[in-house]
Amino acid sequence: MRTPKPSQEILDQIAGVDRTEYDAILQDLQKKHAPADIDERCLVESLAYDVWTSRRMVLFRTLCPYDPETPGLNAMLDLAARRLSNAARNYTRTLKMLTRFKKSRPAIQPPCLPVVETGEWVN
Repeated sequence: MRTPKPSQEILDQIAGVDRTEYDAILQDLQKKHAPADIDERCLVESLAYDVWTSRRMVLFRTLCPYDPETPGLNAMLDLAARRLSNAARNYTRTLKMLTRFKKSRPAIQPPCLPVVETGEWVN
């Protein structure tokens, strides 16, 4: 027995998610979180990937309703549900880590300014 597959149109919609959507998500998250170093940039990229993956999985589950007559498709829907759950969990974990990194950034000290009256430097 052959396993039914989603139509090519549905697969094209899911697989053909435009790279510009990912880039827009990444740009928005970079603007929001302003990563200061490579570690923070990697975390922001991970957040963007989780959002992008979640959108694709939601799209797949929306376009392919659960049907008892198509067990192969249902297995793919179950996999999409797990991927969606994993992406949400990863997003939460990564966001917590990014928040900790941002809180541990060194505070920026204002430059020392000379006191005109005495000529001494003050902090």
